[in-house]
Amino acid sequence: MPVHVDGFKSSAIFEQLKVNITDNEAKKIRLSRRKEQVWTLDFKNDGTVNADKGTAKPDIIINLSDDTFVDLAKGKIKGK
Repeated sequence: MPVHVDGFKSSAIFEQLKVNITDNEAKKIRLSRRKEQVWTLDFKNDGTVNADKGTAKPDIIINLSDDTFVDLAKGKIKGK
């Protein structure tokens, strides 16, 4: 399943995450701009990154704006 979603700068980051999966936990990240987009990072079951909600219950849900997620991934801001 493709990870790129038009209109979200975060797509490039998720494309790279899909290539570099090394963690072992299921995570779900929700990003919003004018619309909401959900990416599911499933490192527990099948090691996938997808631009959808997935089927498994997530261990972690992170809700961020598109710009905030990009800044966090680039190290411009720090998570708490």
